[in-house]
Amino acid sequence: MSQTVDTKPINPGNGSSRDPLLAALGRIESKLDSLETRLAALERSNEKLGEATHALPQLAAVAVDSFDGWVETLTARGIDIDKHGRAALTALERLTSPAAIAMLRDVLDHTEELHNLLKSGVLDPSALRVVGEVGAALAEISKTAPPSAGAWEALRATRDPDVKRALGFVLALAKRFGESLGSERPALPAASERSA
Repeated sequence: MSQTVDTKPINPGNGSSRDPLLAALGRIESKLDSLETRLAALERSNEKLGEATHALPQLAAVAVDSFDGWVETLTARGIDIDKHGRAALTALERLTSPAAIAMLRDVLDHTEELHNLLKSGVLDPSALRVVGEVGAALAEISKTAPPSAGAWEALRATRDPDVKRALGFVLALAKRFGESLGSERPALPAASERSA
């Protein structure tokens, strides 16, 4: 009993029951071709990734060498990297603390006032020098109890050249400050008016 296989090509247009089978095989073949193309692209990408992976240790070595060179240069200048790194981290911790952030919010809430202060000239180097000198004098005087003095002692003190300079400064400041107040500002109430 021998079996014979029909080797005649099947005509897809003849309505044969094998038409759906051939159509399915055609779709499978098409998908296999697409899969084969994708696999080839994936292999090419994998090869490029392999090349990059081989280059990675070299890139890391270059980065480490560059960092080491930077550290050596700073160390040669007398800069302690560890100490500065710790100081930077401490500063960052303090700058991001709730108290520092609250203070920054307060500052930002008063930007107009700060702008006016900066424009006022109070931070001019000569003004800062005077404020520094007044601060130093206050610090020195506050270390001991000052002697009591009346009107006669104050009048006698005007013979001292240092007191004369300080009085001249205060009088010049009073004149300049009075000019800046101008006539449009009301004068301060007299002592008798304030107590009433």
